[in-house]
Amino acid sequence: RNDKNFLTRSRQLFFQHGFNVVLVDAPDDKQDVTGLSDGFRSSRKHAQDVLALIKKVKSKWQKPVWLVGTSRGTESVANAAIRLGTQMDGIVLTSSMTEPNRHGYSLLEMRLKKIRVPTLVVHHQDDDCFVTLPSGAKQIFKKLKSAPRKKIYLVKGGEKPISDACQAQSAHGYLGIEKKVVDLISNFIAEKNSL
Repeated sequence: RNDKNFLTRSRQLFFQHGFNVVLVDAPDDKQDVTGLSDGFRSSRKHAQDVLALIKKVKSKWQKPVWLVGTSRGTESVANAAIRLGTQMDGIVLTSSMTEPNRHGYSLLEMRLKKIRVPTLVVHHQDDDCFVTLPSGAKQIFKKLKSAPRKKIYLVKGGEKPISDACQAQSAHGYLGIEKKVVDLISNFIAEKNSL
């Protein structure tokens, strides 16, 4: 269902940077037509599921684990970082949820000051989705008071949208600048970790 998602369609670009890539889907018992059921992304149970995955991945590869989320997935990533402390090595938030909405929380409603891992915020300056406003990305960045290392990139450019503003084939999903965005993410991660 999400094969057009920015992270899904860019996975080969992450492989080219030498990363092992694990794509995470919604648990069968928590899915609805919008993905994860309302409220689950910010729950303790979801964070525990993510922790189990982190432990499995670290056990398999003995490498640093970074969580990367895009759009609604940023709620899951921020929730994990808030609840799990330093269990992961860092996080990346792309096209973050910045406005209250009926499917979940805006990151600005979350306790972002509790995030204590390196954090990268990436947002397209022309993202026209009504729940992922670029101005909100700057506010998210300011709230990352405890992140030991943080950076924000407001990117521009890309191709003409072929989906609506809140879907992946638009500025919201970095259409046409996938490589540029993956390079920024990869370089931020590599600053801290030898892969």
